[in-house]
Amino acid sequence: WGRFDTRSGEDGGFRIGGLAPGELELSASEPGATSRFARSESLVVQAGTRGIVLRVEPAASLAGRLVAGAAPFAGDADLLICRSDGTLPVEGLTMRRVRGGTFDVGGLGAGVWGVGVTTRDGRVGVLGGITLAPGQRRDGLVVQLEPGAELRVRDGLGEALAGSTISVHVDGACLGWNGVAPGAVATFQVPGGRLRVVAVSDGAVVAEATVDVLAGEVAEVVLE
Repeated sequence: WGRFDTRSGEDGGFRIGGLAPGELELSASEPGATSRFARSESLVVQAGTRGIVLRVEPAASLAGRLVAGAAPFAGDADLLICRSDGTLPVEGLTMRRVRGGTFDVGGLGAGVWGVGVTTRDGRVGVLGGITLAPGQRRDGLVVQLEPGAELRVRDGLGEALAGSTISVHVDGACLGWNGVAPGAVATFQVPGGRLRVVAVSDGAVVAEATVDVLAGEVAEVVLE
């Protein structure tokens, strides 16, 4: 397994050499913190293939603020953005540290997105169903923070979950993206409600579970 990077020329053409025979997964993205274009779709091709076309589109963005009750939230928080069209495994994960209670995230592709927010004092917020067209900017989004709960995800499959990544989903948003060692526990900050817990390995779902959680409690679910 290896990763190969190259830069395209002014005409958009690119070449990657020195590859062993076999399948490759290719995608294109614009370097830099502020991207004018979203990451392209991924294509699986054979080494040595010519005439490959990777299509990019103008990047979309979303911006908003965090609110706790009726007051603006001015502290720091962790924000996780992912596509929320319901397909698994989840794609397009973007993690950001929010400072001062506002967020502004660019470089996103067209589609439906969800925002999950966690704070250091245990509050959680989710906002799903954010539809973006190519190049569109969505301003004025508001994520309401509420007292959260702690969810402990335990590995009940042993080696079957080795190398997997665990994520928690609710209302079109994703909260957390952690690994878990065999027999160990991964901990997540979550909102109260019905949650979907998913383990993904090599691009495929290997285990999932649904759990109901109350705000303020410590709950546990076993993936088996």
